Amino acid sequence: MFHAEMDPTPETPQEQRNLNLVHDSELHHPFSAGLRKGCSINLPEKLRPPPLRADHYTTFLHSRPPSLETFAIENILKLAHLAPSLNLHIVHLSASSAIPILREARLAGVNITAETCFHYLTLQAEEIRDGATLFKCCPPIREAYNQDLLWKALFDKDIGTVVSDHSPCTPDLKRLAQGDFIGAWGGIATIGLGLSILWTEGKARGVKLEDLTRWMAMGTAKQVGLYGRKGVIKVGADADLCIWSPEESFTVRIRKYLLLIEGDS
Repeated sequence: MFHAEMDPTPETPQEQRNLNLVHDSELHHPFSAGLRKGCSINLPEKLRPPPLRADHYTTFLHSRPPSLETFAIENILKLAHLAPSLNLHIVHLSASSAIPILREARLAGVNITAETCFHYLTLQAEEIRDGATLFKCCPPIREAYNQDLLWKALFDKDIGTVVSDHSPCTPDLKRLAQGDFIGAWGGIATIGLGLSILWTEGKARGVKLEDLTRWMAMGTAKQVGLYGRKGVIKVGADADLCIWSPEESFTVRIRKYLLLIEGDS
C-alpha cells in the first residue's frame, strides 16, 4: 500500500509491484498536499482561479472525485487474473460510478463484492455547511443524485452490505475552530446510530426489515466466512441479538466532547 504522494519503489520489478500494490483512494491525494503548501500557477493573474478555501466543503469533495475510486477498482481488476480464486472486496464505496464496473467484472467471472456505509446513504454533500468538519470522511459524502444510485445498487444487489466504517476521534483532531476540512481527521462515528438512521432514511425508499437483516447481518457474516455462526438465529449460533423498536423515535443531540446523546422520544 502506497501513500498517493510516495514513489512506489521504481527499482522493484513491475511484476513484483503488481502483486503487492494496493491503490487506496482514501489516502491523501496530492491535491491536499498542494493546498497545504500553497500552489503556484503559471498563468496571468487575470486568468488565475480564485484561491481554494480549506473551510469549503466543496474544496475537500472535489479533491477526492469519484474517479479516484473507479481508478482504484479498475487497477484491482487488472490484477484479478493473477489469483482468479481470490475473493475481492471493495470497502466503503461512495462513488456510484463504480457500480457498472463491478457489474461487468462479475459477469466476466471475477469474484468481487462491495459495501457502502450509513453516512453515504443518509447524508448529502449539498447539506454540509462550510466549516462543518464533523462530516469529513474518506471517501467523502457525495451529492444527492449519487446517493440515490447507491440505494438502487443495494436493491439491485450490486452492493451487498452496509457497514459503519466507524472512525471516532478527539474533538481537537476535527479542527472545528478552524473549520479546516483538509487538515481535519477524516472519519465519522456512526456505529451507535447506524441501524436507526438507515431505517429512518430507508423507510421512505421502501426498505423492509428483511433488507436490513440481509445488508447488516447475513451479508456481513457471509462476507467474512462466519455465516451459520453469525448472521442467523438458530440453535448453536452465537446469540448476537438486537432488541429494537422500529416505530419509536428519538432526537440526537450533540453534547460536550461531541458525544451523541439520544434525547427523549
